[in-house]
Amino acid sequence: MNIVWRFILNILAFMMVAGDIPFDKIDKSVKIHKYSLYRVHKWKENNFQNAPSELSTRIDRMRGFPDIGYAIHITVGTPGQQFNALVDTGSSNFAIAASPNAGVPSYYHSRRSSTFQNRSQQVTVQYGKGTWTGDLMSDIVHLDVGFNRAIRQDFSGTPTKTFFDQLVDKTGIANIFSLTLYGPVLSKGLSWTSKDSNYGGEMTFGGIDRTLFLGHVYYTPVIKKWYYEVKLLNISVDGKPITMCCHGYEKYVTFVDSGTTEIVVPPAVFRTIVHSLQKFIQAPKLFWEGREVICPAGLGIAWSSLPIIEFTLPLAGVDGVLAYESSRFNLAISPQQYIRLSETVRNLGFPCYTFSISPSSNDAPVIILGDALMEGYTVVFDRINNQVGFAVSRFAAKNLTVSPGINRLERVKNGSLNIQNISSSSEDSVAIVSVVLASISLFMTCISIGVMTCIYFNHHRNKSSNDYPYRQVSSPHHPPAYSNAEEQYGSRDNSLADNGPTESD
Repeated sequence: MNIVWRFILNILAFMMVAGDIPFDKIDKSVKIHKYSLYRVHKWKENNFQNAPSELSTRIDRMRGFPDIGYAIHITVGTPGQQFNALVDTGSSNFAIAASPNAGVPSYYHSRRSSTFQNRSQQVTVQYGKGTWTGDLMSDIVHLDVGFNRAIRQDFSGTPTKTFFDQLVDKTGIANIFSLTLYGPVLSKGLSWTSKDSNYGGEMTFGGIDRTLFLGHVYYTPVIKKWYYEVKLLNISVDGKPITMCCHGYEKYVTFVDSGTTEIVVPPAVFRTIVHSLQKFIQAPKLFWEGREVICPAGLGIAWSSLPIIEFTLPLAGVDGVLAYESSRFNLAISPQQYIRLSETVRNLGFPCYTFSISPSSNDAPVIILGDALMEGYTVVFDRINNQVGFAVSRFAAKNLTVSPGINRLERVKNGSLNIQNISSSSEDSVAIVSVVLASISLFMTCISIGVMTCIYFNHHRNKSSNDYPYRQVSSPHHPPAYSNAEEQYGSRDNSLADNGPTESD
């Protein structure tokens, strides 16, 4: 069993505070506030750490190769101590390293902060594999995102309103946020598509920024609010469903988790996926196990020849319009999402790739829709209606050879096809606060636990009705997922907003 140290920080966990936040400083006439973040790397195996300040281009034989996550930059304490905060929708605690360790380049010094308060309480968190333990404490956290200056992360026995609740109450923004993660991609000539290699996407508070995606937002219900748990109905490879015995996928808990780089599936499903892909691509066993990279020379990988992998979810609605009962939709991910470009490893100038699907452990029946899947979409976390939405990312559609897609499925009865008319709703007339993300590990949860815990490295964590057939609905508004972006969306590219991503951005 690999021991995984993970620096975990929950943005929404900032939000348990005592006292008022200075929202009067907000310029409410400005609807979108952007904050530049930093691209850093985390180690694939030993990654309970702040991201390293310098990017490594080598493979560490002990720790594997650097992995990409998504983070924001924060300061903690007075004077402020800087950290890279992993934004993770699959965690609920604000935890920070507070003692030296070989895998941690910097840590929180409580004695150097004049605003530090010790709560004299120990906290232990148990995961599917591994635990961590730390001391409960309080200090000032600064997140420079326009609406937020400095707030105290206070954890007394008296419940207080979360940061996000105060933000909603005092600014009138909607109780919703979204993530658009930009995975590493190559443009023509094997160069990075972004001028600034640190740029890794956007995070939006209070509404939806429609310049970031194409088409509609397809929502699936959150079945448990503790985390963003959704119901997965099926997984298909190249149009062929992978069936499971004994209650199928229902016995697995499925999370939408920005803190996990890979897509995690049941072991039997993993073996079927690998067996299917081995017909198309020759790679050593260690590649499929996630322990080696492949670096094809010449023209590289023929992406259009590789199969699409689809994840089927219940459809709650599209752009606010309720769907018929038992409607479904498929998230069709591109081969460039499950065979992911390594940003840090090259071989004689040729790009290298990692396999971004891994099996869950037998004692942890979970399915994780991690960054590898999320990077194809804008993912909307609608806390008002308890649902998670997906829309095809403009960045992914424009920069990937094979675009990700979304296919809507409707129930067919007596040979007829029920198709619901869908119209795009106007953009929410609320204040929208956007945060520019850097490609690094980050996390957020549906419910914030109000815990700032200092970890002293004596702990570890490894985070790791069907009576009738269904038929795909194809229309100009619901194109098949497998086409190239130019074929799929045509002239839509001409309507890109000035602040939308382009090949040169």
